[in-house]
Amino acid sequence: MDKKKIPLVSLFSGAGGLDMGFENQGFQTVWANDFDKDACETHRAWSDAEVVQGDIGQVDFNSIPKTPFIIGGFPCQGFSLAGPRKLDDKRNVLYRYFVKLVEEKQPLSFVA
Repeated sequence: MDKKKIPLVSLFSGAGGLDMGFENQGFQTVWANDFDKDACETHRAWSDAEVVQGDIGQVDFNSIPKTPFIIGGFPCQGFSLAGPRKLDDKRNVLYRYFVKLVEEKQPLSFVA
């Protein structure tokens, strides 16, 4: 019997590694976003998701579907203990878009 897949939205998805892991466990990425053109092309090659390439700060959150789950691997190189810890890295604030989307869409759960 084929189970219905649970829809999710993915931010900072890259080529979709995190998305693929979720899809292997019964989820379906319906909308994904990343800044990198090549990563988005790779994501589109294996996924049926609507993959939007561009700056998340320029995306209208009304265009993002409401789903029970939101996932995202926001850039953390500037503040991660494992990274170079550059406090002035312009990517350090991108997590705020993830927080804003979770606040607006009120999913059942999220993974960041």
